[in-house]
Amino acid sequence: MLLLYSDGMTEAEDPEGRPLDEDGLRKHVQKNVSAPIDEIGPNLIRAVGQHAQSSKFADDLTVLAVRRV
Repeated sequence: MLLLYSDGMTEAEDPEGRPLDEDGLRKHVQKNVSAPIDEIGPNLIRAVGQHAQSSKFADDLTVLAVRRV
């Protein structure tokens, strides 16, 4: 699977100001790697929202997941 994402995904901060960062995003990707391809993006955006405990972000959240079949 190929995953492209904007920096808003990894820079989203929790209420204490800690960013999700690449390791945090990687953990969520690993949890979703076998999910249907059309569910991976929404699942990751939902995970970022849960991390931030918000649905409002200072930056865009963009993710593109591609799987070769």
